[in-house]
Amino acid sequence: MFSGKTALITGASSGIGEQMARQLAAVGCNLILVAHRTDRLDALARELSTVTVDVITADLSDPQAADAVYEQTVVLGRMIVVMINNAGFGFQKPLLSLSPVDQLGMVDVNVRSLLALTQSFTAPMVQRGEGWVLNVSSVSAWFPIPGMATYAASKAAVLHLSRALHEELKPSGVVVTALCPGGTRTEFSSLA
Repeated sequence: MFSGKTALITGASSGIGEQMARQLAAVGCNLILVAHRTDRLDALARELSTVTVDVITADLSDPQAADAVYEQTVVLGRMIVVMINNAGFGFQKPLLSLSPVDQLGMVDVNVRSLLALTQSFTAPMVQRGEGWVLNVSSVSAWFPIPGMATYAASKAAVLHLSRALHEELKPSGVVVTALCPGGTRTEFSSLA
């Protein structure tokens, strides 16, 4: 099913994104790995050398980054069949103890860039009548969480966007799903 096709994964330098890259490479899926840590992406690309792996360094908190990522895939000439929006981060602090810059940076990565990337990569999928978008949300999307209010709200936006887009695109042959993991052993907990 995935062999010979190309998947783009954001947040691919660690955690869930890195593991998805490994699993897809194991079944012959070519990859475009996106994250802001080039050294980790390059190391993973070397490790997954049984498939074609391209690396795009991008800071998805930058409002221009999603468009730049799309343009780079066009230059690479790769047709994206699987789009995995995994990049994201959060803080475990009360809302009023975080700066607006930190809050908005979280929303930029978790929601704005995900929306922009989804729109850019889904349009060609709809034209072809084939594709899968997997948006990584969180179990936090289902609950208001004191101490993680903005994070939970951003992940609720991802969940609801994904569910609505799934229905909108059903007739086109493009599938949109949301993954809502609970506590997972990744760098997220130590960084949050």
